[in-house]
Amino acid sequence: MPRKFIDKKKAATFHLVHRSHRDPLINDPDSSSRVLKYVPPSNSKAPIPRSALEQAVDVNAVRENEGEAAEYGIFFDDTEYDYMQHLRSVGEVPDGILLEAPKGKDGHGKGKGKEVVFGEKVQFPLDAWSELFGVVGVFAGAELLCAGE
Repeated sequence: MPRKFIDKKKAATFHLVHRSHRDPLINDPDSSSRVLKYVPPSNSKAPIPRSALEQAVDVNAVRENEGEAAEYGIFFDDTEYDYMQHLRSVGEVPDGILLEAPKGKDGHGKGKGKEVVFGEKVQFPLDAWSELFGVVGVFAGAELLCAGE
């Protein structure tokens, strides 16, 4: 019987992956852009005991709301940054206003690039601009907006 070249019980498996941007050697011209990442065996029967996991993870360093952002559709890694600080519950701020997203031509969708008008659209005649604000010309409204900045 021929002798096996690789003993699969004692062998280790690696994947060739791109180097992390957090790796200090990412900007080193002598280092490669890829690294070998160890892959634990999938047929590992020995479970990791809870005591070993509790020692590996600092429970006091985990924020209260860590992982909660995924419930709201934010799937970024929130271990280093609290994305929930930018979200508010509807009705939490008494003077807050909830606006619906504009509909597309077919009645649904996001309607990107569409003009959103709140209330009635009012157009002033060009003469009214010059009488009210003393601005004359084709770009009277644009000049007025620039002057107000």
